[in-house]
Amino acid sequence: MVKRKFYASLLMLVVASITLVSGTYAWFLVGGFGSLFDLGFDVIEAGAGLELRGSAPTSEWKTELTRDDFLAGSFLAEDTGKYSPISSATAADGSFIKLNLEGNNYLSSSSVTPGSDYNDFTMFVRSTTEEVVNVGMKIAISSDENQAACNAARVAVTYGGTTTIYALKGQAATSAVTQTFADGAVVDTDDNRIITSADSGYSAAGLTSQSIVELDETGVIDGSGQAIELENVVQNSNSTGSQIDVKIWLEGNDADCIDFGSNSIAGQSITVKISFVTL
Repeated sequence: MVKRKFYASLLMLVVASITLVSGTYAWFLVGGFGSLFDLGFDVIEAGAGLELRGSAPTSEWKTELTRDDFLAGSFLAEDTGKYSPISSATAADGSFIKLNLEGNNYLSSSSVTPGSDYNDFTMFVRSTTEEVVNVGMKIAISSDENQAACNAARVAVTYGGTTTIYALKGQAATSAVTQTFADGAVVDTDDNRIITSADSGYSAAGLTSQSIVELDETGVIDGSGQAIELENVVQNSNSTGSQIDVKIWLEGNDADCIDFGSNSIAGQSITVKISFVTL
């Protein structure tokens, strides 16, 4: 049987103009991407391929998607939106915690909003034939200026009822903040701008190891050379398609999410590029 590969092109999100809001805050706001580029579609080999649809009720099956194909509130506002460094061990809805640092005292909040603090969007994929296919998904995280900026990026993908968090290789040791606490209950004792077991009152933050799958710079699973596999993507006659939910955020309790020293991510940029190929 002739092996075929088809490519549904790129979903590209650009995080631009990362800005330090205040010297009293360690977890500072960062600028949103300038624009949402089209999802183009190129058939590399003749035959059937993949179709994509956004989450907006008006979105149709097509080869290109724009911002209008997604529900309002899926993305940070174009040009003016800002990511807030937030933390979660599971990326489940409602599980994100936002912190500020005033002096050496942490302040926590569970008031985290999709489309205001992070990107949270849904799309659907299906085969253009009556054949159920397995699809490979690549997530390439990069920065033109500072590696620390993309080291702190996280991408959660929910498919078939399972959520997996992806990050660049080398980020597996992150401890996520999972609980809010009284103002000042946690003190940045070691002055490193993230909550660790060295900080006074750290247990109130409910630190939990963040389980991630490490990706290399090309967007495939590190060390395997394989794309993320999405099994049993539905055939063309399925009007709903196979659902993919994606969350993109800046992990505020990652050691690279800092505002001082040579690794400061202030003023840096991040690009997250997602692509699909049939397997």
